[in-house]
Amino acid sequence: MKTFRFMVDGFGAVLRNKRLVIFAWLVNLAFGMVLAVPMMNLIGRSVADTQREELLLQRTDENWWQTFRYEERNNEIARMLDYSIFGAGPFMQFGDRLLSGGVVTSVGGFLVGAVTSLRLNFSGMSLLTLLTLVYAAVGSLLAGGFVNAYWSGYPVTIAEFISDGGRFFGRFIRLALIGLLVSALLFHYIGDWAQHAIALWTANEPSEMTPFIFYLIKNAVMAFLIAVVVLCLDYAKIMLVADDRVSAIAAFGAGLVFTVSRFGRTFPLFFTLWLIGLALMGLYAVVEGMFAQSTWWSIMGVFALQQVYMILRLTLKAGFYGSEIALYRQVEAERVRAVAKA
Repeated sequence: MKTFRFMVDGFGAVLRNKRLVIFAWLVNLAFGMVLAVPMMNLIGRSVADTQREELLLQRTDENWWQTFRYEERNNEIARMLDYSIFGAGPFMQFGDRLLSGGVVTSVGGFLVGAVTSLRLNFSGMSLLTLLTLVYAAVGSLLAGGFVNAYWSGYPVTIAEFISDGGRFFGRFIRLALIGLLVSALLFHYIGDWAQHAIALWTANEPSEMTPFIFYLIKNAVMAFLIAVVVLCLDYAKIMLVADDRVSAIAAFGAGLVFTVSRFGRTFPLFFTLWLIGLALMGLYAVVEGMFAQSTWWSIMGVFALQQVYMILRLTLKAGFYGSEIALYRQVEAERVRAVAKA
């Protein structure tokens, strides 16, 4: 029951600062347009004023898609266009990339190279990886504003939100880089080892079901470890604000100790909120599948639906911070009372 009480307190803080979620949505929308506008221009040049324009409104054309990808093979934005942008595809693709550690490993390799060689080598990084770094920076700015607003406990203005985000930006971005490095090490030493080990162990198995089950277990373990890292990062952010810490490394260590030592409270809260997010993804995929997307109005309807989903997802993310802050406050209050009794 305490988990739901923390959620009530956390989402109550979100409702008292509704404008912050709307502002974060506008920032995310502007960020998305950086890719969407060039992509629309490329597609427009390919299909405008041709018969393809009418055919693509009726169904996806495999021949056109393959031709478009070949003609724009040197354009990284065009290479991002695939069937995974429809329905539940984006969530499945993101989950696969997350559990395989593709982007995280690439970013981690870039950071390790920057530390060991004192040189920034962007040649091995894809556009998606670079955008991940930029998005991490934007996310750190927004996270600083969210955590400080919910910790202060009173409604803040957009100006205060941006100012607080800027005040904690340096610490939060260092913390985000630590999280990326830790995640990359987990994928490199545990994920890759498990991948090769399963292939070796099941090489002579007559049934494909055996390696499939092993890979499912491996993905479940990696998802659990990444969830723990995310929890450590979240509580480290709270400590950076609440305790006015300066060291991101010390905050991550303290977040790890807090998460593990109170795992029976931190993980159920995280898991409950994660289940809500999973249900939200499923609901979006079902509703989006009801739109034929064969007319201008239906396409605009899907766009509006996507923006509603984004607002709800950002509300849920803000609810994560608010609920975790409520839990942290409770633990700190219990510690103070214990010290007072002693």
